[in-house]
Amino acid sequence: MSTNVYQDLEDSLYAVVEGLFPDWNITFPYQNYPEEQTPFLSIDVMKNDPSGREYQSTLVDVIDSNTSVSTTLQDYISKVRFEFVGKYDNNTVLASMAQDLDFALRTPKGHELLAKNKLSTLQVGAIDRLKARRETETYMYYQQTNFYAWTMQQRSSVDYIEATDIHGIYHDAGREPDHIIHTYTKIEPPTEDKP
Repeated sequence: MSTNVYQDLEDSLYAVVEGLFPDWNITFPYQNYPEEQTPFLSIDVMKNDPSGREYQSTLVDVIDSNTSVSTTLQDYISKVRFEFVGKYDNNTVLASMAQDLDFALRTPKGHELLAKNKLSTLQVGAIDRLKARRETETYMYYQQTNFYAWTMQQRSSVDYIEATDIHGIYHDAGREPDHIIHTYTKIEPPTEDKP
């Protein structure tokens, strides 16, 4: 089973911002479609580093008599750039959008949406203002780079053995010659009459 880690993270970030500002134009960089109507917000996942070792569930959910489901969790530290883009005439609107998002992520609703989407703020960067000339117009950019802790969850089917018998014969076994030890172990799942 393959999982698109970046897609899942982008979906989580989109859900947070869209939950706070449903009327905004929100997009992602490097897309093959016409640019959004300005002003808009572009969410750029710049880096996604695994942090620590994965957590593997030891208990399984039994689906049928031959398979079960195991859950794996992996924590990540994600570097995300929020980039507000607009024409020079939208300068004050862009500045307001950047400040509004920065503040809204610190509110109870912002924290609730982050937690609901498996995100937690680690570090919030300063808002940088840039301008760039495009063909005939000047565009303004407000950028904020933040770091988030994020958790990925994957459920996998796992085969398992319902019961097993182990029988071993040890000759000599470190004792007198011709000494034999018989070992027998039977492992079965618990039943109502035998917990």
